[in-house]
Amino acid sequence: TDQSTMPLGQVIAAQVKENEHAQAVEGEESGEVCRPDGHQSITCAAGHYCCTSKSLWANYGAHYSVCCASGQECYQGKGSIFISCMAPGQMKDNQQLLLMELDTDQSTMP
Repeated sequence: TDQSTMPLGQVIAAQVKENEHAQAVEGEESGEVCRPDGHQSITCAAGHYCCTSKSLWANYGAHYSVCCASGQECYQGKGSIFISCMAPGQMKDNQQLLLMELDTDQSTMP
């Protein structure tokens, strides 16, 4: 699917759907609950953690989460609202991507 022509909400919905393999099944309570806007969105399966997007500036940027496997790093494209899970060091040489700076109570890699 060419995501460049899709509305923003559809791109995010598709990304979250593609990430379902890393999300907890209904009733599973062992994983981390993602709260990108202060409300529960998804729950990550055991061995995964929440990778949550940050706003580009005060009032712009979708807040959503996907689940990254323990040992992966959470990246957000520089100048983008989109997030992804990468192997440690995979994007160090790519100036287009910036390692997300998460809130002080979270880490980029458990």
